[in-house]
Amino acid sequence: MTKKASRAAYMREYRKAHPLTAKRVSLTFAKRDFGRFREQAAAHGLPLAAYITSLAFVAVNGKPLISKNAENRLTELIGQVRRIGTNINQIAHHANSVHKLSFGESRDVKKGLDELEERITAFLKDPSA
Repeated sequence: MTKKASRAAYMREYRKAHPLTAKRVSLTFAKRDFGRFREQAAAHGLPLAAYITSLAFVAVNGKPLISKNAENRLTELIGQVRRIGTNINQIAHHANSVHKLSFGESRDVKKGLDELEERITAFLKDPSA
């Protein structure tokens, strides 16, 4: 048996013993589309193949693909919502204990809620900003 034939026989046996755990897929993009995919992959901090795989799972699972920047902003927003909720609870406790809420305190509550609404609206309009 030649070296090439023995290598081919070895590879056949190896493939039988170690089946593939992944399936390779080739995609072809127009140049302008490829550039856009590459830019978005970089914006998400992912290699191109991982980004395209993530997009496929977004379509299959219906879960959004969130960039690290958007994820960080969302985490910050959640923290702000919690702080505002804490403040509202403190004001409600104070109002219940004295049975009176001053105009300044109610104005502060309204201001906090308005700020929360603005930040949520801005995030939903452009999560990547």
